[in-house]
Amino acid sequence: MLARKLADRWLRPEVARFVAGASLIMTFGLAVLMFATARDGQTALRQNLGNDYAEFLVAGQILNDGESSRLYDLELQDELLHRLLPKLAKDEHLPFVYPPFLAEIFRPLARLPLATSFACWLVITVGLYAASVGLILRLCPLLTGSERITAWMLALAFPPFATECCLGGQISAIGCFFVTVSLYLGTTGRLLGSGLALSFVLYKPTLLVLILPMLVVGRAWRILLGWFCGAIVLAGFSLLAVGFDVCRDFVELMLGYGQSGGSVGQGFKTIKYVDLTAFFRLAGMSRSVARPLGFAVGGLIGIMLLRSWMKLAGGRISDLAWASTLALTPVLNVYGPIYDVTLVVPGVLIGSNALRRQSPTEWPLAFRWLLAIVFVGALVTQPLAQTLGFQPLTLVLLALGLFFLREIATERPDGPDVLA
Repeated sequence: MLARKLADRWLRPEVARFVAGASLIMTFGLAVLMFATARDGQTALRQNLGNDYAEFLVAGQILNDGESSRLYDLELQDELLHRLLPKLAKDEHLPFVYPPFLAEIFRPLARLPLATSFACWLVITVGLYAASVGLILRLCPLLTGSERITAWMLALAFPPFATECCLGGQISAIGCFFVTVSLYLGTTGRLLGSGLALSFVLYKPTLLVLILPMLVVGRAWRILLGWFCGAIVLAGFSLLAVGFDVCRDFVELMLGYGQSGGSVGQGFKTIKYVDLTAFFRLAGMSRSVARPLGFAVGGLIGIMLLRSWMKLAGGRISDLAWASTLALTPVLNVYGPIYDVTLVVPGVLIGSNALRRQSPTEWPLAFRWLLAIVFVGALVTQPLAQTLGFQPLTLVLLALGLFFLREIATERPDGPDVLA
């Protein structure tokens, strides 16, 4: 079989580590180049230092200036953004559209010069993500030492993290960290703590679009109680920090973005998104067609997810259920930017432990190919999407999620649960 022969030749651990290592060296080199050549916030690569990071600094600066009532004043945001990045084109905008409690995190960083602030954030980002990988691997006792090294290298070099979060200044490592903490606490029986950790993912509610329904269908009531309590605390903190009117401004801003079409709204670069609506929009369909078609296809896959969730015992969410849910979260969404594909990593790792339990001697051939295509595809998916007229990473993530769903049907009922 050709696929197996090619896999045995090229999809070997040493090849994976070489590719990951080369990717990490290139990422580090680009980071050094960006910092060394930054002038007025612009680098020799003709990109902003930290790209999207400036939007978070602007939010922190608004709070530091005592202008919390204007946190979601887009004109003020734009004025401060172009003051921070004087070489940024006048028609370029980076609006801060996250909840108030997230803006509070960036107040200390906003007091620093851009380069220093971004360097500090890089350390925080890598730390959060490394903690995520380390915690998940503690839930994977069946992986060998060599496999753990390979997993570490591939995870750190994964382009949605290395390129989009580290070099691009995005904050998906936060969501990855709290989802992982939730998984870890759930596994060790601290269900309320698991839900509390998951509540912090409310900094970006779209990341919960599949996780919360899975918990509801799986009847994980104590986790949901913890999540609800955490959500109340975060809402209360936001109200105390900026007041009711600003919180209302945030809700109205979110509703406005939702009505404008999510990832296919005005001004969004469709090649940077992997959700189904963006996929059909990039393929040439109008917004009026892409959205209902995306929901229709997503609904069919959602039914498959629902059927797998209904097999869960009360309050016990299996590792393969988490793996399939996390793999499909960026795709079955109204807003799935490529940097949020970082969330797939803990799902792949926890899913790999389940696969090893079912097949102790070797990895399934389909899984080996899917991992390789996900990694390489994420590296080149944006230029490919621009050339091909569709987003190939969407299809690969769909295939990965469906693969895990298929494996659920053959999962041993006596296997350990991720949330018990």
